[in-house]
Amino acid sequence: GNMQKVDIERVISDGIDVANRCIFFGSVSEKNSDFDWLSVELTIRNIRALVAMNASEPITIHMNSSGGSESDMMRLYDEIQSCPVKVNFVGGGNIMSAAVWILAGCDHRAIHEHTVIMVHEGSGGLDGDATHIQQSIEMDQINIRNNKLWEVLAKNTRMTVDFWRVVGQRDLYLTAKEALELGLVDEIIPHLDRSKLRTSRKNVKIKGKKKETIEAKLLDRV
Repeated sequence: GNMQKVDIERVISDGIDVANRCIFFGSVSEKNSDFDWLSVELTIRNIRALVAMNASEPITIHMNSSGGSESDMMRLYDEIQSCPVKVNFVGGGNIMSAAVWILAGCDHRAIHEHTVIMVHEGSGGLDGDATHIQQSIEMDQINIRNNKLWEVLAKNTRMTVDFWRVVGQRDLYLTAKEALELGLVDEIIPHLDRSKLRTSRKNVKIKGKKKETIEAKLLDRV
């Protein structure tokens, strides 16, 4: 009773379901699930806590994110790669930008059917007031980082570095099926047959005068 209540409170506040070894990425208190220092550090601490409790059972990260800081993302990516247990991924909603690399780097990657995946190259945020030398150094760093990002995707998919570099020059949107074909994910989570769980919904067409009456009433609101 009391232990179950404590666990539920932690799922809501800290995004960790200890009993099921699940981590829900993102800070609820910040009203977003994007990559920043807070969301990444909380996730890493939760990973470490679950490993400390059991160093053999897998961990699952659940994510819905439109991206964020690439450096914070790479911190979490490195943590996953060095984790001594399997780290699985379940995604839905948006898996975009920085989130794609966490998806790619996990051991088993599953996404929901209507997940929107978007890949693009990193942005450097160059300062217009910076000197030419400063801008040149910054561009070198951006190119080094982008090359590393494409290498990570090539390592974790069926496609080459050159493929990812070319398609990533603009926002590339992928369906779940396309991500599966590219080897970016391993599974599309199937929908259950809801008819076994709910009362059957009879699809009886409305005809004649009744149909016209309903249509007229609703069209008046447009």
